[in-house]
Amino acid sequence: MSKLNNRESYILIGVLGFLWFFIGGLIGFLIRPSVPLVGQLSFDTVLSRGENLDLVQRALLGPTARASFNLMVESALIGMVGGLALGITIWLLIRKRD
Repeated sequence: MSKLNNRESYILIGVLGFLWFFIGGLIGFLIRPSVPLVGQLSFDTVLSRGENLDLVQRALLGPTARASFNLMVESALIGMVGGLALGITIWLLIRKRD
């Protein structure tokens, strides 16, 4: 692999951070908690944090919807940090080798 210039390095790091942000969010959505007798909440309900539900459903499912949303965001941020760390590590290895 050839030596990367500064612009290519930033693009590599940014793309890996962006990609892993979405992978982390997907993982967070897939491992979201479920509600007894209902199962896992839909993507729409999770993204709206349960605000799209009517009053009775919001009272029963709202805490789980908020917890699912928070888990998805936290997983996405952890994925982004991991992707940025991976990009920086690859960049340092390429720079050290050249």
